[in-house]
Order: sequence, then C-alpha cells, then structure tokens
Amino acid sequence: NVWTEVPSDANIYNDTININFDYNNSAAEILPWSEDFEAFPLCGTASDCEAEVCATINNFINEANGVKDDIDWRTNQSDTPSNGTGPSVDFNPGTASGNYMYLEPSGGCTGEEAQLISPCIDLTNEGGLLEFAYHMSGGDMGSLHLDILVNGNWTNDIMPTISGDQGDQW
Repeated sequence: NVWTEVPSDANIYNDTININFDYNNSAAEILPWSEDFEAFPLCGTASDCEAEVCATINNFINEANGVKDDIDWRTNQSDTPSNGTGPSVDFNPGTASGNYMYLEPSGGCTGEEAQLISPCIDLTNEGGLLEFAYHMSGGDMGSLHLDILVNGNWTNDIMPTISGDQGDQW
C-alpha cells in the first residue's frame, strides 16, 4: 500500500495505490538443491545498460529494468566483453563453454543496481547452508549483496557485503 499526500491537492481519491505481487508462484525447491546455470539461454553482451533484457529459467527472476532495478544479470560463456574484467571460464565445470551469470555495467551503467531473485527454497525441515561462487575482477568493481525473503519479510545483507576488485579468480 503506497500513498502520498500533497497539502494543496484537492483530489484525495488519487493518492493511494495497492499492488499485490508474488515473486515466485512455483513450488519451493527441496534441499539439497543447486543451480549451475548450464541450461540457461545465453544473453546479449552489448554494453547497452538496461536495454538488454535477459531471460532466465528454473524459476529465477531478473527484476524489471527501470522498475525494480536498472540492469539484468546476463548468462554468458568465456570472456566478458569488457577488457580486464570477468572470468574466462565458468565456476562449474570450469570451462570456457560453461555458463555463468554476470553484470555488464560498461556503457554508462556504472553504479546501477541489478537484482536476481532465486526460486523459493524450503528450509522447514533442514537448516540451510548457502554456497556460491563469485568472480569480481576490475578496477571499478561494485558490491555484491545477499538478501533473503522469509515469510514475507526481507532481511538485507545476510552476509558481509563483498566490494571492489577481488582478483581474477572464482
């Protein structure tokens, strides 16, 4: 429920908007669960900021550009288009033909935000251990945040934020 109030506004009936939404309507994933992005379709690699809309599968959601975030996570193989950044191989299986997700902030997208929503994961009967690989190489590297939605409530930065150049390794 979002509303606004302007003291000189004579029409009080256009101040509120209600939106119901679900991030994901699929059944929750049961542990153990993993995703290596190998089945994801490859995306464009042009430095075109929010113009690139990258489709995801397996109940992952790339938030809408210009609405929820600014740019999409992209599926790629081999090198990224920006020199001196990104991996040349994926994490698993560690080959140039393996897929990984990355962000392309070149072309005026520096400082933009990208959100990738994972499928719902059922932690009811088991504690969860999250393991993921990341590659953050480059002089203008941003920050990686990990947030979690539990029972309708977001908890931001459930681990320390990873920022800046982390070297050329996974």
